[in-house]
Amino acid sequence: MASAILVTSTAISSVAHAEQLNITFQGTIDPMFGIEGNYHYGVMTANCGYKHISEQCNGTVASGPSYGAWFDGPINPYKFGSETYFQIPHSQNYRIKVTGNNWGARHLWQMEPNNTVHGATITPADSDLNQSHYQMRNWIFSPYVQYPNIYGLTHHEWYSSVSFVNGIPFLAPGATTVWGLGWISSADGGNTWAMNPINYNAPSNSNRMVLIPEPWNSSLPNFYGFSHPSNIVKEGIYYYAFMTNVGQKSNGKQTLGVSLIRTSNLASSSGWQYWNGSGWTTVNQGTYQGNSGPQQPYIFWESTNACSHLYAHNVRKHASSGKWIVLGAAYCTDVDANGNILGKAVYSWINSLANPALLDKTAAGQSRSPQVIPAVGNYIPFNAYYSFFDVSGSQNVGDNFEVVNDTPLFTAINPAKNTILHQFLNISYTP
Repeated sequence: MASAILVTSTAISSVAHAEQLNITFQGTIDPMFGIEGNYHYGVMTANCGYKHISEQCNGTVASGPSYGAWFDGPINPYKFGSETYFQIPHSQNYRIKVTGNNWGARHLWQMEPNNTVHGATITPADSDLNQSHYQMRNWIFSPYVQYPNIYGLTHHEWYSSVSFVNGIPFLAPGATTVWGLGWISSADGGNTWAMNPINYNAPSNSNRMVLIPEPWNSSLPNFYGFSHPSNIVKEGIYYYAFMTNVGQKSNGKQTLGVSLIRTSNLASSSGWQYWNGSGWTTVNQGTYQGNSGPQQPYIFWESTNACSHLYAHNVRKHASSGKWIVLGAAYCTDVDANGNILGKAVYSWINSLANPALLDKTAAGQSRSPQVIPAVGNYIPFNAYYSFFDVSGSQNVGDNFEVVNDTPLFTAINPAKNTILHQFLNISYTP
């Protein structure tokens, strides 16, 4: 049931005007870690199977859709046991082990698993063509350690038409991509992953999903649904995450932005709630959310262009101010004098995720767009997958890197999706 949440005048004034949170880069954005030469950074060819992108196939350089390890999302680290890891967000589910928890000794980092071109096992297996099964492609975006298990959210993709390359389905040219938010878990520290089993006798398996997109029909846009979930954080008894929300309203216009969900039980795909603009509504897995459906998650920074739908890749709590900082990318096409597309990292902040009403509007209802982190010396290579987290080793950061102190690490992914770039941030807060 939706429940209205009262906002005190103190909260309104503190969020609206009286405070200022500033984020700046300490220097230029520089390379940090790359996998370009790793065998698992490859393509699926029509005639030669899997090949590294530099390998030959029938005498020519291998070509085909990306397959294997590609940084197709922001990196979100987590600690399990004595090691730190982060997923390589792509449907083959590789990860990097930050050996010895040492972010400086990158020559010691390891890709796991290292004995297959298919990444870590996920059950049931991906590449299911039936839309109602929600198991065509899953990217692990949001692992959260809750010992002895890891729970997470997936960016799920289903394609209205596929092209088969060596027996594997890929998005066909011009076909629609339908995004959904899946639930996933691991009982062995992230070595293997599982989603809820598929009931092949059921007309729909939407109970496997956290947010369900409208079933595809030819009148819908060429991409829509829920995707790109942020990392998960805990406030009070609830666990929160942001995600992209792209839909088509009854007037035919496509709207883009981000939405916020929460649950008190990470161990289940059911029982999640979405912010409806004034309170929280429990997701009905018997229907769909968004578009012109019966359940409408509120869209923060709603727009009809692509600028706002990646505004919330990360959410972390700033220790010294107690504010939640939401960081993402302005997904636009500004170009510099040399033709380089300019990536813009943007951020906003709020007192409590339980009441996010003032995240995108002031108390007077005026727009409160995220602020740009000014670039230093060079542009941020445009891929739009940005993240920030604390690598200082401070105890307050936690196993899920939920807290940042005043100088966290910022990361970006290059356009080729094979290199992490980085720089440290300075965060300051004025009440």
